[in-house]
Amino acid sequence: MALHKLKTLIPYFNEIWNGNKLFEVRFDDRNYQLWDVLQLQEFDGDNEIYTEREIISQVMYILNDKRYCKPGYVIMSLRIVDKIDFKQKEREIKCFGKGLMIRELELQHEALCRDHPEEKAWQAHILRKLTKLKESEQE
Repeated sequence: MALHKLKTLIPYFNEIWNGNKLFEVRFDDRNYQLWDVLQLQEFDGDNEIYTEREIISQVMYILNDKRYCKPGYVIMSLRIVDKIDFKQKEREIKCFGKGLMIRELELQHEALCRDHPEEKAWQAHILRKLTKLKESEQE
C-alpha cells in the first residue's frame, strides 16, 4: 500500500468533495495498486497554487482494460476516508483551542490502532496531522 499525493483541479476536486465523483482517471506512471492511498490536493490551475483542501481516499478497484481505458491510463474507484479543509480547521482552532483538536486527533489515532491495526497508512496520516498541530501549538 503506497501513498500518492496528487494535484486535482478544482472542478474535479469539488465533485469528489461533494460525493458526486467516486472515481479518478490517471496516467499510470505510479503503478497504482488496490488499497493505495490517494491524497488529492485541490489545485487552482489558473493561478498555479494549491488551495487549502485535501481529500484522503483509498483505491478500492482499478480498471485498466484496454477496451475502456486509453493506453497507459487507469480508472480507480475511490473510498473517501477524510476531507480536510485547513481554513476551516484554523477557524475551529481559534474557536475551540488547539488542545481540544489535539485530543480529538489522539482519540482518532487510538481507535484506529485498536480497531484497524492493519491500516498503517491511515495511522500515519493521523499522526502527521497530530504532529503538525502540536508543532503549531508550540509556536
